[in-house]
This record gives sequence, C-alpha cells and structure tokens, in this order.
Amino acid sequence: MDTLSLIIPPFLDASKVLLAALASEAAITSISLLIDAATKQKHEKQLRECLERAFKQTKKQLNWTIKEKTAFATFQSSLVSFVGSFDHDSLKIILGTAVGKDVSNAEVELWIDNLLKQLSLNEHDALREYLKLRHILVDLTERKSTEAQTQASLDYLLTYTTPVWDNKDVICRDDIIKDLFDKFSTGVRRIQVAGMGGLGKTEILVKLFFQLTQPNPPAQFDYIGYIQFKGDLESDFRLHIPYLAEYAKNHGEAEAKLFLQQLCSTNRVLFCIDDDRDKKDIFKKDDPNLAFLKTLTASILFASRTEYSVFEQQDLPPLSTEACIEIFQHIYGQEVHDPKDLEILTKIIEDLSGNNTLIVNRLGTIAKEHNYTITELQEDLIEKNFHIKKGCVDEEKLQQEISKLYPLSDLANQAERSIVEAFSIFPASPLSVDLCVEWLHEDAGVNEEDCSLALTKLSKQRWLDKRTNVTDGKVIFSMHQCVKSAVKDQTPVEHSSHQGLVEKCGANLNKSTVAYLLQNSSLMIPFAVQVHDILFHETKPFALLSAAIASFYNKSADYNASLVWYQKSLTVKEKVLGKDHPDTAITYNNIAGVYNNQGQYDLALEWYLKDLAISEKVLGKDHPDTATTYNNIA
Repeated sequence: MDTLSLIIPPFLDASKVLLAALASEAAITSISLLIDAATKQKHEKQLRECLERAFKQTKKQLNWTIKEKTAFATFQSSLVSFVGSFDHDSLKIILGTAVGKDVSNAEVELWIDNLLKQLSLNEHDALREYLKLRHILVDLTERKSTEAQTQASLDYLLTYTTPVWDNKDVICRDDIIKDLFDKFSTGVRRIQVAGMGGLGKTEILVKLFFQLTQPNPPAQFDYIGYIQFKGDLESDFRLHIPYLAEYAKNHGEAEAKLFLQQLCSTNRVLFCIDDDRDKKDIFKKDDPNLAFLKTLTASILFASRTEYSVFEQQDLPPLSTEACIEIFQHIYGQEVHDPKDLEILTKIIEDLSGNNTLIVNRLGTIAKEHNYTITELQEDLIEKNFHIKKGCVDEEKLQQEISKLYPLSDLANQAERSIVEAFSIFPASPLSVDLCVEWLHEDAGVNEEDCSLALTKLSKQRWLDKRTNVTDGKVIFSMHQCVKSAVKDQTPVEHSSHQGLVEKCGANLNKSTVAYLLQNSSLMIPFAVQVHDILFHETKPFALLSAAIASFYNKSADYNASLVWYQKSLTVKEKVLGKDHPDTAITYNNIAGVYNNQGQYDLALEWYLKDLAISEKVLGKDHPDTATTYNNIA
C-alpha cells in the first residue's frame, strides 16, 4: 500500500519536516504513544491545538457541514486508538468517520498540509524540537514526493500567459504601493483597493504586480498571480493559471481546486484580482465567489468600485492638487510656471475635475492635442458644461461628466470610430497589437498598417491605453472601463458593423484550440464571449463563434460550460441551416463527444445517433464523415 506523498513547506527545514506517523513506511503502533509521551508537558497541549486548528482549517476550506467539536473529538479518538502505519487509506477512513462521508486522497493531503503549517509556526519551535528528540520527525532529504516535484516545476509567476506591464503614467501613488507591500510582508492579508471610477485602482494593482515580477521585489512570495475577475472567480482562476487548467483536465475540477488550496496553504502566495465586471454585477451577501476566496490561504489584493466588508480596506483618496498638477504637466508635455495659469489650473483640478486621476490625464491630453493654453482649456470645459465636485460619490453623475470628455463626434475618421466601438465591447483585458489589427482592420475599412497607426493615434488621444508586455515584449492595447462606458452611452454597437470581428475572433480561437495551443486560446476566450454576448445575432458566424468557445471549454475539461456553448451553436444552426444540415450534424457529434468525455455514455450514444441519422440521410452510408460517426458509436 502506498504511503503518503506530501508537499514540503519551503519555510521549514526540508530534512526534518514530516511526522513519521503520517509518512514513514515504518509503522508506529499507535499515535497515542506520541500524545501519552508528552503527558504532563506543555507539548501535549500544543500538539492537540495543532491537530484541532488543522482540522478546523480543512473543514473551512472544504465547506464540510459538520458539528466541528463532535467531529474533531471523533477524529482525535480514532487517531489515538488506531494501530498501524498511517497511510492514505487509513487516514481516509479516520477522516471519513469524523466527517460522516467518504473523503479523497487530496482531502487527506490538505489536512496534512494544514497540520504541517501549524507545526511550522514560531510558537511551536519547542514542540518541533521535542518531536525530533522522540524520533517522530524523520529525515526527508532523500524523499521526493510527486507534489513537491510538481511545485518545483511551477513558475513563480503562476499566470505567466497574462500580460504584465509597467504603467509609467502612474505617479504620485508610491506611498500607497509601499504601504501595501509593508502590509503583505506581515503575513496573509486580504486587502481591497476601492473607490470611484478613475481614481487609479487598477493602475495601482498593475504597478504593484509589475514590481513583484522584477529582481529583488519589495515583498517576498513563493508564487504570484494576476486574475481578471469576469463573473465566475473559480473559472477565472483556471482560465488564468495554465497549470491549474491542465490539472483540471487530467484530474477533474474538484481535484484542481484542492491542488490550489494545498499550494496556498503550504506557500506564500499573492493573487492580485481586478474586478472587471460590469457595474450591475456586484457581490451578493452569499456570493459563491467570496466563498471560493475564503478557501484559499493566500494573500489577496482586490480592486473594485464596490467596497466589500470581507476585505481589509486600503484608503484610496483623490490625489492632492499638487500631485494632479504634476500629472497634468507630465501629459501636457510642459511645465506651467505663470502664477495666473497655475491659479486657473488649480481651479480646473479642484472645482471642475474633482481631483480625479483619469480626468486629469484626459485634460492634459486635450490641452496637448489642441495646443490649448490653460485659459483656453478652462473655456473649453465651461463650454462643455463639464463639472465634477471633489469627492463625488455619485457613479452615474461621474460617468455622465466623463462622457463629455470623450465625444465620438471628435472622431471624424470612420476607421478610428470603428476601432473605438470594438474596444467598448471588449473586456478591459489588454489585447496584443497583432490580434487587434487582424480582428479590426477589415471592419475599419483600412489595411493592416493603417490600422496599427490608428491604434497608436487613439492611444495618444487617451481613447486607448498602449503598453508593452514585459514577458514577451509585445505591444498591447486596452480601454479603461470609464471610457468604455462613455462610448456605450453615446451609441449602440451594431453587429452589422463588426461582422469581420465576429468571424476573425471565432476563426483565431478555433485555430488555436484545434492546435492545442490552449494558453493562447485562454487569452482570447474573454474577448470571444464578450463579442458573442454583446453583438449576438442569429447568423452562421455566431454559431461558429459559439462552437469555437465550446471547443475550448471541452479541451479544458470545463464540460458544463462546453455543453452550454454547443447548445447555443446548435440553436442557431437548427434555425438558420436546418436540423438536417451537415453542419448541424457536426454539433450533434460535438455534444456527444462532451458527454463521452464526462463518462455519460448513454447521453453520448443518444447524440451520436442523432448525428448518424443526418449523416446517413444527407451524406450517405459510405461517406467518410458517416464512417467517423460509426467509429464514435463503437
């Protein structure tokens, strides 16, 4: 019978870590020897506390609905009375008896990881020394567990496919970033940067994360990751962490979740999470996303407009007037020395822009683009009836005023307008310049070179943000959430104006997925979903786009999502092409394949037979596609 294979916490002495009663092949006749040997000593109490805390933490992470005290008493009693070596099977029985249900090897591993974490605390130095003296801790120098090797192969940057960039426009926020690093250096922290749109929440998140990717970062972590929260946080984690997605494919979603929990419980991990959802999609009191975060013993830096009580709040006040003037001059490209101009600029910042970082950046761009003097800038804002009070907390009012600074009427060039419209339906995630050009130039009515030039021009005008991905050196573009809202408020985006985007996005996603370049596909998926949902029209290109999305989820082992998207594709195909069309039969076959992957063979057979009926009728019994269906059924 296999003995336990455990993850070794890097902050412990790797040669003297693990309880022999849990890992060694040499049997300890009873764990009661361990506790009884410490009778009348402080070690007994400490050990019991370690066992109890580890049990409580495991219960919390796995959402066990049990009576904690009763279950732990049963668990401890079973440990004490057990005779033999503690391997996976025996501990599964002991834990299962305590919680009243079957438990998996991964759940056993999670409890052991939590126990090791308790033993590693400084307050238990004496306990660890005692255990060593009693030969209950064994030498693990030669031991190489599968999980330890797995962790060694993981990148420090868990989300290495997600773009990382240095936003050099983020200035005057060094004090907040330093404060955040100081807090994270003290242990596991759950911190939220909240505030009105345009104050720089995401920018701070990005800046802090970028610094962690550089040599000698301000805080030390074993692993870091940047997650863009789009709706289902657990799925978003799998989407952004390639190894986690692969683990889910090979072992299932539940085991992948346990792997992530183990990783966080035995290492110092930080996740920077940017809330990229629409304003209407806010957390509810019992939102499962919050429950998922609670299962991870990791530090979290969360950026969102809405403040949530489960996080420690990091104050993010509007910048000082002096800092805003510095930012304005940085964008404007020249310093303002004249006392009268400084007085007017101060009034603009305090009385009109509310010391809002995004707005100050935009005003600097407007002044530079139009060669305005400070007085002319003030006159332009007064003419637009632009006014935001300092400390404004009305989101709707704030967005109305920001929209005045982004009038689509300023974009006389139709190509530029087409590009801006497309970005308004994209997620806030950055997209590589190559994909931007390939997806957008046809609808914009320009060649690829001119499309690239238009992207750069729009970034200079602050419609778009242009950055460089430090992981591969590629240029990336994105649009700020407030700018997206400003565009959407002014015009509906018609699907007929972006058919090229629909077709190219679906084709690129399908090509990448078929080639099993799932890391590339994972970057496209958020865009494909947004394009489908916002532009949806019952046409064949949308059927193909939804099928490409479904194929990605199928290959990523997210079978429920795959079935949802294949069903969307099927609904359109049946309506547009008809139920007897060969393309419709392909979707029947694909749905059958998902059920087959899930092990639901009766359902798989049912859908394969639907495919066969069409194939035999339309293509004939001797057609290669029909033969493929025969093979699938077999």
